[in-house]
Amino acid sequence: MLTYTDDAYTLVSNHPLLIAGSQSKCPALVEHPYNICLRDQMYSRYGFLKVRLLSFLLYGCFLGLLTTIILLGKQPEYFFAKTDRNMTNDLDTCAIVSKNLTAANDPEALQTTSYKRVKYSYYTSLIILAVKNFIFIVALFPRIFRIASSLPEICALVLSFVYVYDWTDWQSPVIIRCPIQYQIGAMGLLVAWINLLGYVKRT
Repeated sequence: MLTYTDDAYTLVSNHPLLIAGSQSKCPALVEHPYNICLRDQMYSRYGFLKVRLLSFLLYGCFLGLLTTIILLGKQPEYFFAKTDRNMTNDLDTCAIVSKNLTAANDPEALQTTSYKRVKYSYYTSLIILAVKNFIFIVALFPRIFRIASSLPEICALVLSFVYVYDWTDWQSPVIIRCPIQYQIGAMGLLVAWINLLGYVKRT
């Protein structure tokens, strides 16, 4: 059986469910028995519901791990005060503070085994989500403008990675993040929690 067009975008746009969903003046149209039947068949045939639930659970794990990492740490000002230094955005000062805390073997500043396990679990979830978003972008190419719903998640992944990753050797043993890094992480956590609302809506 041949379709009336080979253009995938036209086929999707003319799908009865998409047409029904775009009728703002007749919102009850999506509840028509025919559309409900189509929706049930689509979910059962392609497993969309399972995929969305799996994505939701995976993102929930990512968000939980990121929140745990941030809560295990403390504000940079706390560690700066412990070394009798004023907090500044200067990376050299941050390096001095980190090295002093490492030399003092401060238990509050050092990365514990539990912290490292959470961090590596976070990396795993981040990689999986990054691959998922990459596949999504490739599947929609060249209509890149349709990936707008994924932009908050991509931003959350990038910003959170900037916070968690140990960018220098002197940062590897400690949980202290430099002030700029901490601010970026706070923004990433905010975006990540906001993006959770999108997952709830889509699921």
